[in-house]
Amino acid sequence: YQRQLQLQARVGVPAPLPASMALYVTGGVARNDYTTLSNFDSDTYDLLGQLTWRGDVTYASFSQGWQNDRAVRERPGGDRHGYTSTLLLRRPLWGRVSGELSYSYQSWKSSDAYAPGLINTVRDQNTRVARAVLSYPVARNGWLRLETRLVRNRENISIFQYDNRQVQLSWQWQVP
Repeated sequence: YQRQLQLQARVGVPAPLPASMALYVTGGVARNDYTTLSNFDSDTYDLLGQLTWRGDVTYASFSQGWQNDRAVRERPGGDRHGYTSTLLLRRPLWGRVSGELSYSYQSWKSSDAYAPGLINTVRDQNTRVARAVLSYPVARNGWLRLETRLVRNRENISIFQYDNRQVQLSWQWQVP
């Protein structure tokens, strides 16, 4: 369906913050290729600022990012730009189980009418995602994760609006 090549760089900003806090800036570029829909291919550029706080057992972060999505060909709506904000909290709950809560908001605004002659509206998309995760370590670098996600996508073109609820049980493995 889709192939993506992504390059990111993250740097710490030497800001005068308390020892438990850190500020990061991440820049990235991605190439998105759709195997069956070539007019949806794009190059995406983003810049993200993230403020983190680490307590004895609790981790929290807030990030704000800006994105520019450049269509490679004649994509419906043309180029688009937007921003994203995320608030996250992670902490141990009981025993070896940890929990994570997050809330994200993303806004995209297109540059052109979506489909001139059929849909003469410039697309304005706003998506909210609330997540809750329970994680249980099952190996040195592996976790069993139960995640629930609520998505509310609101747009000015009503046929693209949707709500979604997901529950996912997965195993996550990270290379040390």
